[in-house]
Amino acid sequence: MFSLFTTIKFIHILLAIIAFGFNATYAIWITRAQRHPEHLDFALRGVKILDDYFANPAYLLLLASGLTGLAESSARWWLPRKGTVSRDEAVSLMSSLAWRGISGFPRIEGEHH
Repeated sequence: MFSLFTTIKFIHILLAIIAFGFNATYAIWITRAQRHPEHLDFALRGVKILDDYFANPAYLLLLASGLTGLAESSARWWLPRKGTVSRDEAVSLMSSLAWRGISGFPRIEGEHH
């Protein structure tokens, strides 16, 4: 059986494939429409529909699934270490990671918030 983290990760990867995949097709739609200008209106409407109903919602859900995965994996790490990291420090670390992204970690020694 899949764990919660595996399920979240699967959903996250699927959403990334959907979002980036749809975006990758836009150039094909537009290029084909430029070769046949009579189809440009159809292509632009198609791109707008794909963007509005698939790609952009997938990007939003990608953010949500990423933050959910961060919270779930952080809780799995923090809960067994009873008392080694205070709740406030754990929350601060995860908030900082979520806002700064992975490139800002590990934290620079002595730096807070």
